[in-house]
Amino acid sequence: MSAEFIEAPWDSLIAGVDAGRYDIVLNNVAPTEERKKKYDFSVPYAHSRARVGVKKNSSLQNVSEISGHTAAQSATSNYRALVEERGATIIEVAGFDEATEQVLSGRAGLTANDSVSFAEYFKEHPDADLRLLEGEVGAGTDVAILLPKGQTALKEAIDSSLKKHLSNGDFKAIFENHVGEDLSPAQ
Repeated sequence: MSAEFIEAPWDSLIAGVDAGRYDIVLNNVAPTEERKKKYDFSVPYAHSRARVGVKKNSSLQNVSEISGHTAAQSATSNYRALVEERGATIIEVAGFDEATEQVLSGRAGLTANDSVSFAEYFKEHPDADLRLLEGEVGAGTDVAILLPKGQTALKEAIDSSLKKHLSNGDFKAIFENHVGEDLSPAQ
């Protein structure tokens, strides 16, 4: 059996599990207490750090200054909650690409996302008029694979594979090679 990978907008991923369209969601999903009530999660496979991007000429310098500013965020993102809790007004977008465009066009003052998303963005757009604020929004979170409740055999298979590749250093090597730092969760 082989996996079929389907790319979709962030806000449709979990709904796709609900509709039976997807068996799992593997996209930096934090196992929040609210989500755990409805879904099962694998063991954590990475540690996510939330950063905030702004236009280079923004007066903002630190994440402590985001209160009162607009943030382009997808509706169900953890990052939305993080900046909203710190006083940002939300402009809903479909995903990271639209969020960065909203910031670059001046329609939003900032956007929060995973440090890896920003690192990839800067690799693809080295001359972008975007920079990161000092500090992280929140303490970071471990991320895991989301799956419907009751899929015991699938969860056990996923957990077994993740544990194997975390313990033998495969994930560390992948993270360091592709991201430039080890994002492995604390074990």
